[in-house]
Amino acid sequence: MSSKKIENKRHFRVIELDGKPVSFGEGKITNKSSPADAARKLLSSIAHNKGLDGMKKLNIGKIKFKIQEFTQGSKKKIYGPYVGYFHKYTAEELKKSTFKDEKRVPKMKPIVKLNKSTNTKTNTKTNTKTNTKTNIKPNNKLNSIKNKK
Repeated sequence: MSSKKIENKRHFRVIELDGKPVSFGEGKITNKSSPADAARKLLSSIAHNKGLDGMKKLNIGKIKFKIQEFTQGSKKKIYGPYVGYFHKYTAEELKKSTFKDEKRVPKMKPIVKLNKSTNTKTNTKTNTKTNTKTNIKPNNKLNSIKNKK
């Protein structure tokens, strides 16, 4: 009798990079995390796939990519397009920040933003309500009371 361990993780991969279809990387996030968190993890996978390690990741520039959830039982939804790059911490930012492990201070962080300039959603809901104005006749009694005061 085998027991399966139930994972509370969601799985994502990169499916499009700069407009070209690809399939690589695997980002695991907790159920409480958002797809943007997975996109930040997958940005490092993209840099690794391009052969960039360490501080060379800063040379990646801004790249556009889409990710897809492939968690078992999910709807395999596609998220994005995201625009991502690496930001090097300045000396001021390092002084202000507090890291858990002072021995290993990160030198850069991945920045990922949802690119809102392109509309790629295929299942957008449209508002079917129409804005109609109802003809409301003024209540003459109410107006006469206000005028007397």
